[in-house]
Amino acid sequence: MPQVNDAARAYGEAAPAFDAIIDRDLGAQAVIAGIEAGCTVIDTAPLYLGTAAEEMIGAALRSRPDLRQQVTVTTKVGQLYGEVDHSRDAVLKHVEGSLQRLDLESFDVLYIHDQMGLPMKQVMGADGSLGALRQLQKEGVVKWVGTAANEPATNADYIATGEFDAAVIPECWSLLNQRAQQRILPAAIQHNVGLVGATPLERGLLATGPVPGIDYLARDFTQPVLDHVATIQGLCADHGVSLN
Repeated sequence: MPQVNDAARAYGEAAPAFDAIIDRDLGAQAVIAGIEAGCTVIDTAPLYLGTAAEEMIGAALRSRPDLRQQVTVTTKVGQLYGEVDHSRDAVLKHVEGSLQRLDLESFDVLYIHDQMGLPMKQVMGADGSLGALRQLQKEGVVKWVGTAANEPATNADYIATGEFDAAVIPECWSLLNQRAQQRILPAAIQHNVGLVGATPLERGLLATGPVPGIDYLARDFTQPVLDHVATIQGLCADHGVSLN
């Protein structure tokens, strides 16, 4: 069975808005601290913070080249902030930009990003995202290709094709939500697809327990769900373990 790894772009609290003022030096320091603390995988995308996330990771790796061999950096293609384009030419351009921002020569994994609503034939065709990634595989720019759709049903459809090596699977694997058992896990087992659980802490809810006034990246949790999490939090406290 493929290993399910825990990862999250916003681990423990809501991510800032795309147009927020970002302290880039602090961001790079956070990346370095994470690697030094034992983080071995950093998953990012040119969509996140309008490419600023990739730029901060690249700045961290440039300032501490000794850390490069300790971490695997993965990113995504097909979407920039304000632009969705899964054509072959656009994806090749996206990857070129990501390599420059991250100061890398190649990737272990590149994911097709948020292809919801687009015809699969288009995305997976020779002139689409998958066609571009296959070309990059031949050129040695990327080893493995994956799907990373912010919708479980879309990820399930793509995993079931057998064309992918890995998948980032948000909104379907946590203490509150095991939708991945329905289609994603069976397809991943059948096709030997590695999985990365992208929202195991439910965008922060399972990191802190219910906190009034937090929108958890616009996730509208019902009161019964919040009450259930509070019960879990209480049980954890009774046994001296952390909720997360």
